[in-house]
Amino acid sequence: MLRASMYAHVAIPRSAPEPLTYAVPAALEPWMRPGVRVRVPVRNRNVTGLVVAVSDTTDLDPTVIRELDEVVDEQPVLPPHLLELATFISGYYRAPLGDTLAAMLPAALLRADAEEVECTEAGARADADLLPDAQRALME
Repeated sequence: MLRASMYAHVAIPRSAPEPLTYAVPAALEPWMRPGVRVRVPVRNRNVTGLVVAVSDTTDLDPTVIRELDEVVDEQPVLPPHLLELATFISGYYRAPLGDTLAAMLPAALLRADAEEVECTEAGARADADLLPDAQRALME
């Protein structure tokens, strides 16, 4: 296994009490920043977690670090001041950081099986102004 040039520390609700470290594939590095959601392997399943820190080095053995699978967001879903607040709350109340962050977000944002919508070719050609409000919101 090649040494990664970037590592993401990911807080995962209802999983580990501390953030887990994942290698970031080179193709995903441009989107890697604290506050974005990512999909990562945990045991035998993929889960959604939140990046809480990014680093160039790790004290862990690089051969045992797994790669994250996917970056879900182009922009952070939580700004830095809320990540800082979550870290404080987690430490003060001795609560897992992943659970603290989950309490700050709508539940569906951290579900790996959350519904995804993909536009068809016909939908891409549709005039959004002529669609009902719910469909127009999906198009946007």
